[in-house]
Amino acid sequence: MANLNKPQSMTLEITQTICSPDHDHPNIFTIYAAGNLTPPATTISPSEEHGDIKAQLIAVGKMRLTSPQGQAFYHECQAYDTAHSEDCARLDKVENFLANESLLGDFGEIVASAETVLFTEEVWLHRSLRGKGLSLVMVKEFIELLTLGKNAVVMLQAGDITREADNGGESTERLTRHWKKLGFSEWSDSDDAWLLLSTLLGE
Repeated sequence: MANLNKPQSMTLEITQTICSPDHDHPNIFTIYAAGNLTPPATTISPSEEHGDIKAQLIAVGKMRLTSPQGQAFYHECQAYDTAHSEDCARLDKVENFLANESLLGDFGEIVASAETVLFTEEVWLHRSLRGKGLSLVMVKEFIELLTLGKNAVVMLQAGDITREADNGGESTERLTRHWKKLGFSEWSDSDDAWLLLSTLLGE
């Protein structure tokens, strides 16, 4: 993963939501991270959040043990979306991209052998902290704290899902350049909305 010059850092507190067994997605977990700026931001009141991340951790390696053809991945993503419909969950989009998209070079093999997929659904920063590169710092520290291992794929969608844009005012192209500073890149030449990063490549 790319090194960043960071005059400030984000202290993250990570929590994992345990879903009811009857939700039928035993290999998909919801991860939240609340970030606070170090040193503290004087422009933000103590009661306000500095930033947060919402993600889904998908144990695709365990799914392949029970369903080598990918049915478990499909069914668990569908079950997750149903169980979390109030949160507008859309893991079906993640599954569809990974299962059906033609990926460039060796990326298809990397996805096929990955043990873990981390879908970074949402990245948010307090308005006064935007434009300083702190979202990159926060996501980098988030990935490192999760200790995903050497065979994991991290995914996000620039613009569509993240709240980094100001009510959609930021262009997808600008956000794509933003996330590429962290090592994310397009793995498909037909769907460049998705940006991915592999711990296997040591990015």
